[in-house]
Amino acid sequence: MLPRALKMAFWVVYDHLGKLLLANLASSFLCALPVALALAAAPHFSGAAALVFFSAAAVLASMAVFSCAAALAWMVRGFIETRDGTVSLFFAGLRKFAPRGGALGLCYLFAGLCLLSSVWFYASRVGAAHPVIGYGLSAMALWSGVFLGLTALAAPSAMVQRDLGPAGAVKLAAVLVLDNPLFFAGLAVCSALMAAAAVLAPVLLVCFFLAPLVALHGAAYEMLARGYAAEAAARASGTAAPGGRGRARVDFDDANDDYLNRGLRDLIFPWKG
Repeated sequence: MLPRALKMAFWVVYDHLGKLLLANLASSFLCALPVALALAAAPHFSGAAALVFFSAAAVLASMAVFSCAAALAWMVRGFIETRDGTVSLFFAGLRKFAPRGGALGLCYLFAGLCLLSSVWFYASRVGAAHPVIGYGLSAMALWSGVFLGLTALAAPSAMVQRDLGPAGAVKLAAVLVLDNPLFFAGLAVCSALMAAAAVLAPVLLVCFFLAPLVALHGAAYEMLARGYAAEAAARASGTAAPGGRGRARVDFDDANDDYLNRGLRDLIFPWKG
């Protein structure tokens, strides 16, 4: 499914490049605004006040990232379902999901900080006196952090697709990761490569990183949804293969999907499509 998700994400971005670019620039502005305000006000604060101020800026930035990710996921959903749409989809998604997206970002920030501090605490403090227990707990916290990161790849799309709250989105994302670990591992590698490219090219990070990333995650969720729907239909008709999920062949109907039935020829000679 991952190659199909990559292909769908590529053609979604290709077909709606200008709209996603504008939405990405708006997202970058909203995400960078708390940081910019913090840097501008930095000379006026010192000591504990500066720490509190910058912590508040980090919290707001995290909330903005997930709010914009949810809005972009709403936009990508519209592109996938209708093959059309405008930049207004982004702002409609922002109005609809900004509060829930902000709460989701707050949850991930808090959980991530707790797990990171646990990795350090159990390894350095407990591990000094009780190495087996300390390093064992530290490893558990580390792998819990990895799992948390994988759920973050699906949570915004799950929230948008199922109209869920933060808790419901995380719960559904966790179920999807547990049921499709290799798929999400591959998705994480692709996301990490995109992030590395953005870090190496700061202009890309500002202008066009979050939108393609969300497009990939939205396409991945779409592939999973189609797979589950096909398997549910097979079970209902009594044609499902024995042994459970993963053994039955899923027909994604590539020939009738404009995002999946194109290839290199369509990229080089788009007017011949």
